[in-house]
Amino acid sequence: MTTNEATVSFIRHVMADGVVSEDEVVALGTYLNENRDARKTWPGTAVFEVLKDIFADGRIDRHEIDGLTKILHGVEIICAGDTTGDTNLTVVPVAEESDSNEFKLPVLDQTVTISATNQFDSTHKVDLKRHECDCRDWQKVRAKLPEFCPGRACKHIVKGFELASSTQPEFKKACDPLFLGLIQVSADTDRGFEAVDHWRLLKKDGAEFLAAWGLKSDWCNVYARSDTGRLERFGYHVANKRWSFGSRPPKAGMLKKFFESNF
Repeated sequence: MTTNEATVSFIRHVMADGVVSEDEVVALGTYLNENRDARKTWPGTAVFEVLKDIFADGRIDRHEIDGLTKILHGVEIICAGDTTGDTNLTVVPVAEESDSNEFKLPVLDQTVTISATNQFDSTHKVDLKRHECDCRDWQKVRAKLPEFCPGRACKHIVKGFELASSTQPEFKKACDPLFLGLIQVSADTDRGFEAVDHWRLLKKDGAEFLAAWGLKSDWCNVYARSDTGRLERFGYHVANKRWSFGSRPPKAGMLKKFFESNF
């Protein structure tokens, strides 16, 4: 993967749900700050200059996030070109509704303390059994989601599970490989799982997809293995029937009936 492709891939993860959070701004800034080649080539060159202005006063304002979002959306348009990403263009077997199963968080009877993940964060305590955290994101947004719903996992709960999987072999062995991949995807961008209440795992003929969406959202996030074998997040706009950045997972056509049934 070239430097340009790696940067576009990182931005695609940030923009997969069409919304940029403060944590994602920090994660994008960290990525470019630690990758000189990335900030010296497009689109890193354009984005890095905007981020320098955002971080200049030591705080992140809403209007600054909105401005950055417009820049990232422009990158998306350029990358997508004339590709609509409609799943009808892919001729592969379609996953039936019977192949869809609810996806839930694992339970670990532990309470851990998570240190600050960036300069705008603080230390938090997370309960990996009840999937609770004392951070603002969890208290204001995720607390209302159903028990065991992956959407309850803020970035601190994700960090807790990441720590457990790296230090407790038995726990890691018991976890679904897809869950471990999901932890890595979220940890890479310093964010929690999507705070939505619909999570479905679809399997068909060796292909595996994890879909996450909310009733009021225009986007459905789809997690799938890329050609490299790494779990990646792909954003699908349900109204416009297009993939974010024109990038879709392998065998995306299998999701045709799933999208038709749920959206």
